[in-house]
Amino acid sequence: MPAGLALLAGCVPAATGTATTAAGHELGPGDWRTDNAPAAQAMAALGRTLARHDFAPTGDEGRAFIVRQRTLTVPLEVEAGRCYVFASTSSNELADLDSYLFHASGAPIDQDRRRDSHPTIRHCPAETGRLYLAFEAFDGNGLFYWTVFAGPGDSALGVEDLFPDIADQPGAPDPAAQGSEPAADRARVFAEIMLPRGFTLAEQAPPIHLANGADDTRTLELSADLCYTFAAYGGAGATDVDLVLTAPDGQIVALDEAPALDAYVQWCPVTSGTFALKTTMAGQAGEALLCRLEAPLDRVGGLDGLWLGERRPPGPTHRDLEDGAAQLRQRLERLGYRVDDAEALQGTADQMVLRTHSLALTADKCHVFGAVGGPDVADLDLYLYDRHGNEVAADESQNATPLVQVCPQQNETFRLDVAMRGGSGPYRVLRGASPAVGAEAMRELDTVARTRLRAVVDRIHLAELEPLAPPQTAELRARGVRRFQNDLAGGQCLLFVAVGSQNVVDIDLYVMGPDEEVVGRDDQPDAMPSVQFCAASDGTYSTDVRLIEGSGSFTLLQYRTAAPTAAAGGTP
Repeated sequence: MPAGLALLAGCVPAATGTATTAAGHELGPGDWRTDNAPAAQAMAALGRTLARHDFAPTGDEGRAFIVRQRTLTVPLEVEAGRCYVFASTSSNELADLDSYLFHASGAPIDQDRRRDSHPTIRHCPAETGRLYLAFEAFDGNGLFYWTVFAGPGDSALGVEDLFPDIADQPGAPDPAAQGSEPAADRARVFAEIMLPRGFTLAEQAPPIHLANGADDTRTLELSADLCYTFAAYGGAGATDVDLVLTAPDGQIVALDEAPALDAYVQWCPVTSGTFALKTTMAGQAGEALLCRLEAPLDRVGGLDGLWLGERRPPGPTHRDLEDGAAQLRQRLERLGYRVDDAEALQGTADQMVLRTHSLALTADKCHVFGAVGGPDVADLDLYLYDRHGNEVAADESQNATPLVQVCPQQNETFRLDVAMRGGSGPYRVLRGASPAVGAEAMRELDTVARTRLRAVVDRIHLAELEPLAPPQTAELRARGVRRFQNDLAGGQCLLFVAVGSQNVVDIDLYVMGPDEEVVGRDDQPDAMPSVQFCAASDGTYSTDVRLIEGSGSFTLLQYRTAAPTAAAGGTP
């Protein structure tokens, strides 16, 4: 699911009445001007240096968290006749950050692969148009800031002239030579970054002090309906903190033992149970701050949606089939489906064996199929095909409880394949039905679009959101844009979701305020973008749905959400 479907959760709640802005790939512009992190101070010092050469920020800027060997790419608009400095500064834990600049065609322009934490590229384009700036974490994990500065087209300023000046700026340390920002600040920033991914802060424990090489192990009751992120931040004195998560049977399922000040692991339990989280002070003696973040399993997408730490195979389900089926039934009923036990499918399979079931489905219902394996089943996958052999839905998550959904356009026969990817033994497939999405405007949508819509509507139903307007469906040609407008009152908070049909590969969603400034956007490469925002003032707000790749129809869903409120006890 797209990032904005975190819906109501609030990793770091804002004060009542504060407007929030959703962004597809960063937290938003301006953070380096107000943050106290050394990386932010370094960017501020760089900005002062560039200002002396008549360079100023263009407004393309952001703050992001990136892990080793991962990349982040952002699109940028540039003008001929100007020179640009594409700058970035990162925290100590992100020891080597590289940047690359590309033409829209994919042709490389320039790169900065020096072993430092502040890659910077200077470029004076000959043509006005779009470029792409990519970042790669070559070594380490951590927070970084990026900013685009523009200046005179005849500027002779070179990148080599920039960073020596930073060391001379009082109160503006070089991020490669200074200590890290406080652990609590790093925890706050990371929680903000995890919010668009659907994770909310569930617990932040008081700091603990550990001697060199010492461990702290605590037991945790984890639910099979949730995915978890555990973070340990090194505090005073610490130089290297590790995390290891162990399943109820003693199997290590996730760990981060990289030589870094902070550690992160993520896991989606196959079954609810008692897990153990071990924090190790692998470096010098010091403090560690522990945080637990949670997200609904369906929101994250299971293990395939996780991206931090090293994950181990999920292992067997450690429960009998009847218990697993009962938990699965509860899960489907919470999604609004009526489960008929008489329609359950079952069988037995060995590893890498495929079992096929034939299904007669009706167009007046949306249907869900959830599978669960016995105690020796580690990984099940589900594939749903229409009568022509086209794949309609699939769940290849690395667990023993896959789920697929479909809303057929017409009464027809489907094929459900159950693939035993890991382990062997019995399995059961529960079948649920719920009323179709139902709006007249949706009746002509293809099966893929209806299925995508059902997945979104299920989550919105659980969140009890109030519709702002009826679903609106429209056609878009390649590279087309469709605009919608709403008169909103200041303080209103909303969630907009656009769902593309079968031939839509990538659509983007932009929300503009009364002054045409962008107040929210989702430009990730998918067919289900979403934006959650709060109107800062009364006025007419415009929503642009932009077709990036493919062609066909889309449906725009608009809902009111609760305004964010401060959590009791304050913001961590």
